[in-house]
Amino acid sequence: MAKDNIIPFPTAFRGKPATTVEKLHKYQARIEEIKTENKLIQDDIKYLNEVLGNNAQELEEIIFEMTTATVFKGTGIDTLLKELLDDINENPDEEK
Repeated sequence: MAKDNIIPFPTAFRGKPATTVEKLHKYQARIEEIKTENKLIQDDIKYLNEVLGNNAQELEEIIFEMTTATVFKGTGIDTLLKELLDDINENPDEEK
């Protein structure tokens, strides 16, 4: 039957119980792992913020170039792009 195929969850601790010193060593090791993980995450956040800043700057430059392009003069798109550029310059940190 299906019930015969179930492996019971081990509820009893096998082997000798951990001593207080062993537990402390495990806790200290885990603390070091958490510190390392936090440092990696902080480095990732710093890098991603730099990338976001560079992308925003590049976007601003592209929009500026588009506003000065003669192909858009008098089409209404140039006005729209200038308004977009003004919005970016007025609220540079709004997306953060």
